[in-house]
Amino acid sequence: MNSCTGSSDCKTADNACKGQKLAGFEWTLSAAFDAADAIVLGSDALAQLSPADWPDLRVVGYPSVRQIELGAQVPACRRAAKAGEAVDVTSPVGAASIWRVWRQGLKIMFRSLDELESKSLQILTQASFIDVCSYLSERLPEAEVPTFTARLLATAIAEGAVTRREQADALRPADARQSA
Repeated sequence: MNSCTGSSDCKTADNACKGQKLAGFEWTLSAAFDAADAIVLGSDALAQLSPADWPDLRVVGYPSVRQIELGAQVPACRRAAKAGEAVDVTSPVGAASIWRVWRQGLKIMFRSLDELESKSLQILTQASFIDVCSYLSERLPEAEVPTFTARLLATAIAEGAVTRREQADALRPADARQSA
């Protein structure tokens, strides 16, 4: 049930969501849906790694993974617009935040990320596991780094959002591998 039914503080999604970057969000959702398939990294593959392999572990984002900066109400506006419901305009719009968009099978998923998680995921998919640990050790108490890093990687794996760099390279055409 919509909490603003009958309230004077309610507007149609079309009116309440103007200027909320809905088109950019829709485009990002479409791009994630249309992205190429790849082999998802499973936790079983990580279990086979020796301790010496972890520092150099390299993963890449699954091809459908996107990040976009949106106002906090954009996903709610999209849901309301699709359902033909009213939007409660008394709730604050909120600051822009980073949203991660990806595809699991044929379903589009999205969730907000805090700045630390967003930057850590970027490093994880562009550098190595040890680089993420170094970045986090400058921002978190030392005792929290292993837990945060393990949770970050476990969440990315559970969401089907990463693949091993070697697997991603094997899926690229030979001419693209040679120029990389």
